[in-house]
Amino acid sequence: VDAFVYHIKYEFAIQDAEMKSISLRNLLMAMPVIALSTLLFLHPIIAFLSVLAVASIDIILFGLMAATGIPLNVITLLSLLIALGLAIDYSCHFGHAYQHVHGETREAKIRNAMDTVGVSIFNAGLSTLLGTLFISLSRSALFRIFFFFVWGTIALGLICGLIIVPVALATIGPVPRSASVASNSASNGQATGQQRKLGSPNGQGQIQEGSNAPPSEFTWVRLQTEPEETPRETPRVV
Repeated sequence: VDAFVYHIKYEFAIQDAEMKSISLRNLLMAMPVIALSTLLFLHPIIAFLSVLAVASIDIILFGLMAATGIPLNVITLLSLLIALGLAIDYSCHFGHAYQHVHGETREAKIRNAMDTVGVSIFNAGLSTLLGTLFISLSRSALFRIFFFFVWGTIALGLICGLIIVPVALATIGPVPRSASVASNSASNGQATGQQRKLGSPNGQGQIQEGSNAPPSEFTWVRLQTEPEETPRETPRVV
């Protein structure tokens, strides 16, 4: 007799057996889409840091699942995919503010970006945490798991968006081209001015017009190329 045994729980068993490959495939498909989306609006360095922050948050959530004994199933996979969309906001908002605020150095741009969107990012995360707090009182395991992932994602997203990403941008963030050009020209002008100072016969540097060296390091000497003419007295006719 050609027959087989069937039970409704077998469907979930097959699903759980394939869940690792399904989860890996879906997460790897989502990450390039997020990277391409951020590259459309952000500098490549900022987009890379934002995507790296999101990937780190999902890896930490995987570790928390293993530490707390939460199994990998459809609910947790959906929560991980939702975490990708929730976690990218904070890093992208700060990176976008860093890219568009004024500042001659990375540190100045970080301060201006923090003054511009820092409080807004913190309030957005705090309001989301408070809005989902009531889910923790549910008796359903599904809602409790969802609460765990939402709170973990928002908390880690705030840490990345307000601490880790700003520190990374202060180290390797893009600098305005005008600021870098001005810095290079100033250093070149200072070196040129020192060479002129050392090469002068009287030890006091004579700075030509157009030098970029700071005036405080040199004694400015006005060169007189032509002798001043003495006014002549007109003879009186008596």
